[in-house]
Amino acid sequence: MSYANLYEVPGPRGIRRNRLLAVVVAAVLLGLAYFVYVRFDAKDQWAAEKWTPLLRGDVWATFILPGLAGTLGAAVAGVV
Repeated sequence: MSYANLYEVPGPRGIRRNRLLAVVVAAVLLGLAYFVYVRFDAKDQWAAEKWTPLLRGDVWATFILPGLAGTLGAAVAGVV
């Protein structure tokens, strides 16, 4: 099966450009992740007591799962 009519294989310059873009995008994403981490750390958002409610079943049954169901229902209604 040939995909020549759908996609032109890049030449040497295109390959170099694509690799450079991949490295730049990866560096930007890593920098963004580091920025978010530092901002969270500055406000002590990584403390375990702030994340333990997500381990409780009643929180999932009362808030998270119904909220997820409502969001998905609204998305389906919006698509229709």
